[in-house]
Amino acid sequence: MLGAPKELMPRPVMHIAGEEDPAFSIALQLQTMGIANKANRCSAGIGIWTNSRGVFFRSYPSQGGAPCVAAIFPGEHEYPGPDLIVKFFKEQVKK
Repeated sequence: MLGAPKELMPRPVMHIAGEEDPAFSIALQLQTMGIANKANRCSAGIGIWTNSRGVFFRSYPSQGGAPCVAAIFPGEHEYPGPDLIVKFFKEQVKK
């Protein structure tokens, strides 16, 4: 495990997961997302990002400017398309 959340330096996180991913169980992926949310001091309230194909990301805002976004698909680990990934990186520009 990465360590206790208080030991981690907050960084923006994008996590793409599949409920049927053969490499990593969804339980492990959800646990990892929870650690990242705690480390980044993310709020419990979420925002939803969607694209024209109906793909959505859950967005967890961060008090420290290091948000977490997650896309969970019903199948294996899938590529969500570039638009939401580009949106994520554009929002991470250092100020």
